[in-house]
Amino acid sequence: MLVAFLVVVTLLTLILPIKTGQTPALAVGLGGLGAALLIIFGISYEINDNDLVIRIVGIKYFSVAITEIESIKRSYILLSSPAASLKRLRCNIKGRKIFSYVLISPVDEEEFLELIKRRNPNVKLDVTNAKGAWRFWDWDI
Repeated sequence: MLVAFLVVVTLLTLILPIKTGQTPALAVGLGGLGAALLIIFGISYEINDNDLVIRIVGIKYFSVAITEIESIKRSYILLSSPAASLKRLRCNIKGRKIFSYVLISPVDEEEFLELIKRRNPNVKLDVTNAKGAWRFWDWDI
């Protein structure tokens, strides 16, 4: 959903420079679209024996020991985060005052939660989907 929004907004900003012949504006718009898509499709979550590692375009962004993850809940917070969707998981990290949680959106949530639960049986899971006007068809925004 977020990707569709970015593509639509970028295409709208590209139409005006094409009609008016403003080549630099077109180049900036295409560059912005390319950067946004690279970042969105470049987010990955790795679960190894002990850690959850978040990478953006192959560069390590954040790492946390799986045993430090206290709970995982559904979140629709609009804060900037390494999540390519607005339907996110909030991983609360115990013992931290700064970076006390991280928002992520793994492609296969069930598999992700199984792996976390297998490595940290004490983690509390509360991953229920929203109901109401913000949910249509099977999309959460």
